[in-house]
Amino acid sequence: MINADISHTIVRLAKLAIVLVVLYGAAHRLRFNYTTPAIIIIALCGVGAIVVDFDGDGLNTPSEIQHDTSIFKSDSDSDGISDGYEVSTLHTDPANGDTDSDNISDFDEVNKYKTNPLSENSDGDLYGDYQEIFKFGTDPNSRTVSKLIVKTSPVNGDIFIDGEFQGKGQISIELKPGTYKVQYGNVDNYHFPQPQLVTLKFGQQMNIVGDYESYSPSKLVVSSAVSDMSGVSPAVYSYYVNNKKQLFQVTIANNGESSAENIVLSTRVEGGDWVSSSINEISPNKASKIGITPNIPEKVFEKAGKESTKNLYLKLEYSSLGTKQPVVESTVPLKVYGKNALPLSDTAKLASADAGISSKSFYSYYIDPHDSNVRSIAASATMGTDDDLDKAKLIFDALGQYGVYYVSDPNDPLGTGVDYIQTPSETLSLKGGDCDDLAVLYASALESVGVDTSLVHVPGHVFVGFKVDGSWHLIETTMVKAPEIIDGYEISYFDQATSSGYDTYTRNTNSVLIVMTEQTWEQGITS
Repeated sequence: MINADISHTIVRLAKLAIVLVVLYGAAHRLRFNYTTPAIIIIALCGVGAIVVDFDGDGLNTPSEIQHDTSIFKSDSDSDGISDGYEVSTLHTDPANGDTDSDNISDFDEVNKYKTNPLSENSDGDLYGDYQEIFKFGTDPNSRTVSKLIVKTSPVNGDIFIDGEFQGKGQISIELKPGTYKVQYGNVDNYHFPQPQLVTLKFGQQMNIVGDYESYSPSKLVVSSAVSDMSGVSPAVYSYYVNNKKQLFQVTIANNGESSAENIVLSTRVEGGDWVSSSINEISPNKASKIGITPNIPEKVFEKAGKESTKNLYLKLEYSSLGTKQPVVESTVPLKVYGKNALPLSDTAKLASADAGISSKSFYSYYIDPHDSNVRSIAASATMGTDDDLDKAKLIFDALGQYGVYYVSDPNDPLGTGVDYIQTPSETLSLKGGDCDDLAVLYASALESVGVDTSLVHVPGHVFVGFKVDGSWHLIETTMVKAPEIIDGYEISYFDQATSSGYDTYTRNTNSVLIVMTEQTWEQGITS
């Protein structure tokens, strides 16, 4: 029994010693000036005294120690609110008179401003309680918003504020008062708005619109229509048409801000039909070329005389930004040669560009076996014979009997660079012509009865070759003459003409050029 009492006493003394040490440390931390007396009192009262609420603030001694508050002072931080109320009800710090450190005491927040003592921004806006109460004079419990609303029109563009992307099309953002730079992103086919500097005031709601301006539609113009040829002559025109070459290069420029699409260029010469060519697109500030060969009916050459100026009409149809644009029309003067004209500079250019032809090839254009007048004479003269040599002689004599003769006509007497060749019917009508006129007439007549021909060119002169049983014969067509009756015999000049043709060929073997009629027709030089 004695031993048990002694053990119990030792345990109580040990606990009391521990409590005294703890209380001493707590008193020291709480800046309590009466630590020693308190310890003495607690010691006299026994260990049970540690659960006593000495200051009546609702916190017992362990709770005071836990919250670092005074054991004997009910309002440790002197903020007007008891320690127990702060701990149990407000959940504020009883040892700190401004729990949220917003420079407003817990007491004023609770009793005067009705704000949250645990948050420096009770209403969660962009302004702290202290700013609203003492700087702006606004209600700290009601959100005060400074808002910038930005939208783009008529398209949805990217929106940036001070260089940071905020959204697309429309945004609404709360900002503090200040100056901000609003910028916009690119949108295809639109000019983006210029950046805007905006100053947002306290509590202000500002609306900003970024107006995008659409690009202007494409604007097409015909800047030029040029040809390598000096004009349009029948023989040269036939070469372009039959070989599907472009006589003109039309340059179309786009002076607008948008692309031109589905572009159709139509051209027409007075008296002819429209001819169209197309390209898909011309970009802004770019130009494209379209090759064209307008439709020129034969009657235009027939009525033109030696040469005239006609209008080449051009019409542009196109779309831009999904909309069909107004038609663009323009007119270009066009030089048209007469049906007999052969511009020598043009034929030389074509010959230099195409190794398969020569400038002399274009004389063969005028050989026309379908000429009705020629066919009539040739058919009557050769009736009843199938021999090609006989046909050649009979036609030569028939033309002489018809009254056709050679008329000297210096090549290009006016120095214009243009040679003039009569059609076979014109030579028959005039009953005369120079070397190229007679060569064309005779070759036309032979071709009309199935005899192959060629034009044999030597410097300053041309005559005819014809084929008999696979061999070529030559004839000087300027010697055409009707047969004469001498001593009752008909004497033809055909043999003399063929002999002269061979002599001319022999004298010019180094410079002679033989142009096969069928070959030139195959090359597209044909009426």
